[in-house]
Order: sequence, then structure tokens, then C-alpha cells
Amino acid sequence: MNDDREERRTYLGGPDVAAILGLSPYQAPIDVWRFKLGFDEGQGQTERMRLGQLLEQAIADAYSEQTGRQLRRVGLVRHKQYPFLGGHPDRLVVGERGIFEAKASASARGYSDDDLPPHVRVQVTWYTGLVGRDWADVVLLAGMGLRIIRVDHDPELFEQMVTAAVEWWQRHVVGRVEPEPDGTESYRRHLAEKFPIESGETLVATAEQQLLADELRQATVATKAAEAHEKALRNRLAAAMGEASVMVGPGFKFTYSHVRGKPAWKAIAEEAGAPPELIAKHTPEGARQFRTYFAALTEEEAA
Repeated sequence: MNDDREERRTYLGGPDVAAILGLSPYQAPIDVWRFKLGFDEGQGQTERMRLGQLLEQAIADAYSEQTGRQLRRVGLVRHKQYPFLGGHPDRLVVGERGIFEAKASASARGYSDDDLPPHVRVQVTWYTGLVGRDWADVVLLAGMGLRIIRVDHDPELFEQMVTAAVEWWQRHVVGRVEPEPDGTESYRRHLAEKFPIESGETLVATAEQQLLADELRQATVATKAAEAHEKALRNRLAAAMGEASVMVGPGFKFTYSHVRGKPAWKAIAEEAGAPPELIAKHTPEGARQFRTYFAALTEEEAA
């Protein structure tokens, strides 16, 4: 496993490219950067990933049985011009100019006969480009059904991805420049680890930081307005439901039912007679949080 991780640090693969393009639901650009530069060990194997690997061979066997096509495993494939670009296609189709990619999901949501989730499309385009094949069969196991989605190689998209990946690698891996901050939880964790302590210093904002603060203020006002509107809509629908438990309609389902509350462990400990110092001992200090405080808007700003 360690050897595999060290090898993966030497190239950008299909999931990495999806992440740096902002299309991955599983990792952010900062995750890729931290892993490639050795700051952490990357995403560990989740239960979803483990089950996906176990099901891959079964999906391949079912595909061969259904289509009559034979499949062949292939190892790491690197770009001929840029060896720091590479990937591991699941299988090559023997005797044809295609590849096989297995996917397993609890549902087929996001998959259709002529469309795929963006991160999957990026991966298959990446793999067909690396191995010089004309198409990919994405084989989805959802529920108890098998769906085969044919994806033709898009050379223009592949070249655009190569250009973006080369620039990203040169700037962020070779140049060791951190990716720009984004709104992901991954970046929040990165900042918490990079700046674990506070100095107590007060900074005077630069002109650029003042512009960012103004943008944040406007975004905060818009978010609060949207949240208030959302809450009003929720209450109107809950009022319409009354004592009903479920409301259904075209493309939606609402439930209005009891949920189990969370135990108030501090209150339980106090009632059980635990001394304050024992409670404090088992109450970890929270991570640093970024909070905002804005002066009230003027009438012109609110308009």
C-alpha cells in the first residue's frame, strides 16, 4: 500500500484531474496538493471504495457475459509527453478500441443513457486519451441492475484537460504553490492545521482585503435573505401539512415527523455528580473558527 501511495504521488490521475477542475464530489484541489507533496497520506479507503473494488470483478464478468467482449487488465499508463500525467483504467476491451470502467452505486441517480456525472466523464475521457482508445463503456451496477453507457472519446476535451493538468502540476507541485482558498471543508481543515495557534495580533485590512470583506458582507446579507425565505417556505408547507406525516408531489417528498434528540452529555454528567474539572478534562478545545462582525447596513447599501 505504501509503495502504491508513493507511486500515486508522482502523477495526476483521473480522480485528481476531476478534483483540480472542481468537479469531484470526493476531494478538493487542496487534498490533491497535500497528498502529492507528502503533507498527508491522502484519503484512506472508505467502505464505499472497498466495496467498489470487490464488485469490480463481478461487474466485469457480468459485462463480458452480456456483451461477449473480453477484457484485459492494464497497469499504470502515463502520458507519452508528460510522464507526471497518468492513470489506471479498469480494463481494456480486447480486439476493440474501447475501455471498460466499472461503477457501483446505491442508485442510478446522475447516470443516463447519454449523460454521466461530471467527475466520471472526466475520468473516462482521461483514460481513453491516455491509452489512445475511441470509446469507453461505463458499466453501472445500481440496485440489482446493470447499465452500460457508451462514451465516445472527446479529443478536444482531453487536450484541454491535459493543458490544465500540466499548468496545475508545474505551479502547485513543482512550484509548491498552495491552491487558492475555496469554500470546501478540506480547505478549512488545511487552514486549521497550518495555523493552529493565534497570536492575539490585530491586522489592519489592506485595500484588497477590504474588497474581499465587502464581497463577504454582500454574500452574508444575500445568504441571510435566502435562509429567511427558505424558512418561510418550510413553515408554510408544514402549516399546510398540519397533522399529516408525508406530502408528495412531482419530483418531491416532504416529511413532518418527530426526530430523536441528542443526549445532553454535559447536563447528564453534572446531574450524575461529575466534578467540573472532570467535565473540563473531557471537553476538548475546539478548532479555530472564522467569525464575521459587520456594522449595520446604510439605507443605500441595503437597497
